[in-house]
Amino acid sequence: MADQGARDQLTPVTVLFVDISGSTTLYAERGDAAAFTLTKRCLDVVGAEIRAAGGRVLRQMGDGVLAVFDSAVAALRAAIEVGRATESPTGTLAREGVRVRSGLSAGHAVFADGDVYGDVANVAARLVGLAAAGEIFLSDSVYEALPAELRDQVQVLEHLALRNRPDPVLVYTYVPDAVRATIKARERLPASAVTMELTYEDVEFVIGPQRPRLRMGRDADNDVRVDAEVVSRHHADITLHGDRFTLRDHSTNGTYVCAENAQPLRVMRDELVLAGAGRIMLGGMETARPIFYRVAVR
Repeated sequence: MADQGARDQLTPVTVLFVDISGSTTLYAERGDAAAFTLTKRCLDVVGAEIRAAGGRVLRQMGDGVLAVFDSAVAALRAAIEVGRATESPTGTLAREGVRVRSGLSAGHAVFADGDVYGDVANVAARLVGLAAAGEIFLSDSVYEALPAELRDQVQVLEHLALRNRPDPVLVYTYVPDAVRATIKARERLPASAVTMELTYEDVEFVIGPQRPRLRMGRDADNDVRVDAEVVSRHHADITLHGDRFTLRDHSTNGTYVCAENAQPLRVMRDELVLAGAGRIMLGGMETARPIFYRVAVR
């Protein structure tokens, strides 16, 4: 009965995240007052276009807007109109170099206290983080809900691993009529061709298409548990993005990486692409046993 009650709370929805690209740089270069004025003007335009397309703005947070739609078509059209309004060469925003990016995902979500919760919202947030200025990224769930005339304006990108999500998502990007789409190259490594093999205390782990993310830290819920005081509870993770393995540090003391025939590097609340083979030390060079890694192409 509890499961049925939880399912009854779920509502089909398309979530749209719109974010100002490079807002940190905007504040640093223009100053707080000028940047705030431009940010507010931009988000006002974004909100107006969303409402005109039939969407509901649930939240405006800093430099972004979270909105929901009853249909994927309306959400994509809103994102397109937001792009047109902010990129218009006659408008103040374009002249000032203020640009936005968008991420859309469709599925079932929980609505509570005027906000939306669930995987669909998380995926939309991750997609907008991957998009560059002027881009609109869509999940496969949005693409599947589009009619043929809109699908013709959408191009598949790749299965991408999203941060804090166990399974990769097939991501698409909207291509305006006036822009020639980049032809999808056939020459690429098969997804199954690249793996990373890791060893810690005689236990082996493999990161690949079947397991695109591995978490490391002191807590028991990590894939690789390193029980040392200098190691944070959720210290770092390694994620497969396309054909690259990216280490991301979330810790207090940093993560040290020593690739073969190279000087050690300290990663602190930042990312590093791992290649070849080497050692990973959580929290310090000598205070924890190393995690050995090797990238294998088959």
